[in-house]
Formats: sequence, structure tokens, C-alpha cells
Amino acid sequence: MIRSKKQWLLPLVSALVAILCIPNLAVSQDTPANNGPSANAQNAPAAEGPQIPWQTDLEAAKAEAAKSEKPMLLDFTAAWCGPCRMMNAQVFPETNVVKTVEDFVPVKLDEAKIDAAIIKQYKVDSFPTFVILSSDGKEVARATGAMPADGFLDFLKYAQAGLTLEKDAENLEALYTRGRYGVLFAPTVEEKKQQVEAALKAIGEKDNEKRARLLMAKALLSEPAEGAKVPEEAYKYLREAMQLDPENEFGVREEAAYVIMVMDFQKSDQKDTEKLLKDVNAYLEQFPAEKIREKNLAAQVLELQFRLRLAKGDFEGGIESLQAMKKVVDNEQMKTQIDGVIENIRAEVAKQAAPGNNNGGQGAAPGAAPAPGTTPVPQSE
Repeated sequence: MIRSKKQWLLPLVSALVAILCIPNLAVSQDTPANNGPSANAQNAPAAEGPQIPWQTDLEAAKAEAAKSEKPMLLDFTAAWCGPCRMMNAQVFPETNVVKTVEDFVPVKLDEAKIDAAIIKQYKVDSFPTFVILSSDGKEVARATGAMPADGFLDFLKYAQAGLTLEKDAENLEALYTRGRYGVLFAPTVEEKKQQVEAALKAIGEKDNEKRARLLMAKALLSEPAEGAKVPEEAYKYLREAMQLDPENEFGVREEAAYVIMVMDFQKSDQKDTEKLLKDVNAYLEQFPAEKIREKNLAAQVLELQFRLRLAKGDFEGGIESLQAMKKVVDNEQMKTQIDGVIENIRAEVAKQAAPGNNNGGQGAAPGAAPAPGTTPVPQSE
């Protein structure tokens, strides 16, 4: 998913890469957080089957949009752009993406093949940039950077909800969608807050799941007080959300508990990694990885547990975390990368334990230099 740029909301696993000093196992499979794919993803062949019928003539696409009354999806791309290639290879061929884009007039605009004035007109300063226009050319939404298929679908939902509200300002589902995903895609913090508040007002007490998710969004938009590391009011909204999902029926409770764990660690100046490992273990006892509704969350928690264990020198525990992670991801490329990491850990441990090794037969130090051919840990999206 797309990540907030607020410091206290940075994904904890990404922050811990530096904190725990594990360069030989550093994350390199890129996500929206670092705006690029792995080398394998960049070179992956396009999937077979239905494809998005991209147009390349902007003016012709505008005419078609006006005639069909469909919104336009502009994809500003570049041949040299790794994240763009990842979107082409892994996201755009997805069946659900192809199906949803049928409601748009899709236009792919390669920076090397279009007039620079178009880049300037649509204020594109990085690739990929996605812009949704109404059928009469008004901008409805935009997003930048690579994202997984479900994230891209969320972006399209957000845009479609905006179009719906232009015709029906009181449409409950559209208000909810804008509120839920506005935290990711609204252009300013003020607009994000306005969309969440409008949705909460419309939902009222009618729907516990929707209200809980909107409270989660409100928590993520809370501002820390001056000098504070996390916004204290965020705890209030997160706990309210958890109360609306006491049995984790909606998956809100597991998400809110994870964010609270992140915030607690931020408050400790990101120093008490021993307590964090205990908190992660307690979290996985309460929410077993195989039962966590959001599999990307399960993978992220297990990756965090892996890093913390490895930093302590608990290599077998780290391998156990990776093996559990492999069970919850459904991406075959990621599973292969996990196998590679496990193999490299075992090889490094055996090397360090060999007679005559100047490390005294102890396991490899977490900050050891990268071994040739080391496979990076796949980061959950």
C-alpha cells in the first residue's frame, strides 16, 4: 500500500533496517515506500491473458471520454523507470485491475514520446504518476509511485467515489470510500481530514466496521504535539476502533493493535528492541500469523520478528520467522527469495562456526558485511 510520509507513521520494519544494522539482509524488493521493484520484477515478462487497451493519443482519448462519458486514467511513464516496468509486468495484467479499468479510458503517456508541455500541464515530476480525469477533463485524483494491485484498485475506488459525489453529494458509500482512502490519496492533510470527518458524520452509528476503519484513518491523521514523537490522541481513536471490533471480525482490531505497537516503540526513542521483540511475540500469540485477515500485515509482523531475532543472534529463531512468513505470502517470487535468505543464513552460520574462523565460532554478527550472492529479504507490501 502507499505509505504516509509522517515520521511516526513510517513503516516500522523499514525503520528497523537501519536501527538493527543488518546490511547483509537489507530489504531490496521495493514497494510504494521506496518507489521501485526488485530486479526480478523489473524484468518479469508481461502476463498472458486480457490486457488493458492503453491508448497513446491524448487528444483522441479525450474525445472518446467525452463521447462515452467515461473518466480517463492517465499513466505517465518512462522506458527507464523500474517502478513503471513493475506496474506493467505485475499490476496491470491482474484480472481485477483489467476489469476495473474497463470503466475508464486508459492512456499511457511515455515521457520520451509526448510533448514536454503535457508533462508540465499535468504537473508530473516523477514516474509513474497516475492521474484520473473526469470525462470533461477535470482532475479527480492522482497518485505517484509503484503500488501493488490492491493498492491500485483502492486508488481507482477513491477516484470513482469522487466522481459519484459530484453527482450525488450525499452518497453514503462514496463518502465512506473517500474518507477511508483519502488518508492515502487526498493531496493535502486538510483535505484528508475533511474527507474523514465528512464520512464519519455520514456513517454515524449505522455501521461499526465502516466507523472503525474511519477512526483508524483519523488516528493516522493525528498530529503529534510539539516535541512529541507520536500523537497521543491517536491512541484514543485506535482504541475506539478496537472497541468496535472486539472479536476482530473486521480485521480492524489486529491492524489497530499493530499501529499501537509501532507508536509505543517510537515513544521509546526506538531503543528498546528487547521489549519490542516481546511485544511482537505477544502480538503473534494474540493474532496468530495464519489467522491474521490481512496477509500483508502478517508478513510484515513476521519480517519484523525475523529482524529482531537476527539482531540478537538467534538465527534459528530468525529462520523460524521466515518459514512462517513463507506460509502467509502467496507470491511465488517472494517465497523463492525467502528460501534464498534461509539458505544464506545457514551457510553464514556454518562458515562462522568453522574451525579457524576469526569470529571464535560464533554466529555471524548482525552488522557483518554482505556475503557474495546474498539474497535480500522480501519486504511485505
